[in-house]
Amino acid sequence: MANSIRIYILVDSEFHFVQCAVPRRPQPVYESEGNITVSPRIVGGITAQEGDVRGIVSIQTIKGNHCCGGTWIRFGNRSQILTAAHCIFVDDQLIPESFLHLLQIMGDDLSISKSSPGPRRQIGKVRKIVPHPQYSPDTLHDDIAMIFLDKPFKETSTFGSIQVADENVVDNQTCSIAGWGTTAKSIELLIANVSVVPREICNGAHSHDGKVGPHAFCAGSMHGGTDTCQGDSGGGITRQNRLVGVVSWGRGCGRKTFPGIYTNAYEYRDWIEKTIQLENVSPPITQSTVLMLATVFAAIFARSIF
Repeated sequence: MANSIRIYILVDSEFHFVQCAVPRRPQPVYESEGNITVSPRIVGGITAQEGDVRGIVSIQTIKGNHCCGGTWIRFGNRSQILTAAHCIFVDDQLIPESFLHLLQIMGDDLSISKSSPGPRRQIGKVRKIVPHPQYSPDTLHDDIAMIFLDKPFKETSTFGSIQVADENVVDNQTCSIAGWGTTAKSIELLIANVSVVPREICNGAHSHDGKVGPHAFCAGSMHGGTDTCQGDSGGGITRQNRLVGVVSWGRGCGRKTFPGIYTNAYEYRDWIEKTIQLENVSPPITQSTVLMLATVFAAIFARSIF
């Protein structure tokens, strides 16, 4: 079972919680008021500059507490957020629809500071969440999900949606990772470069030992030192400004012989596209619907005459 962050929020005199599952990652430390004081972050990274990572977003509670990362992706003219499925589950169950108003998505800001937001910061309201239907909380296979907002973010010079890669990752390719997994001293976005590790190595007996799913890949270094960590879950791993994967899980952070595991975004292109199409298709207008509307309008018209 995945570990988790559980954040309680007071709503209408009752405490509700929003919980982000964080599999096999160190846990954060909270103050008594629920603010994060210590939480592991990207290992071996440097501070990002404006425009370095165009599509990254922070999945937060409405109090501004960072839970997971995500990526604003684009298929045609449609835009939405791609993240890890484990980020939107509570005790192995999908976050209830009645709790979605307790979540928000932050974009176009290098900092997750609650007291000093950047001048371009945008906040989106969550309308719907759709995990992959085969997602398994036990194995973390198919660890991918879509988040649909009430309305799209606005493209700016420093922030915009990015395409999902149209070709698969290749062993030893260099990719970029980014995330806000924070410490008490830093709440800024960090970035780092990692290499794709051959499956036969990272899924071997001396590494993850067969636990890497068929639609996931490893990236980092067998020597350790550079990796995503708790708080970075759900964020993207990119190459040439295209999304190649989603931060899924790991054994520790930056550990020798245990590179991070990423859901392979390329292998889910069909599911992503179909999910977006289903979400954007309007219900068909049937003959019975037309007749019903005609009856309603006739009744309104008759009342206005008499």
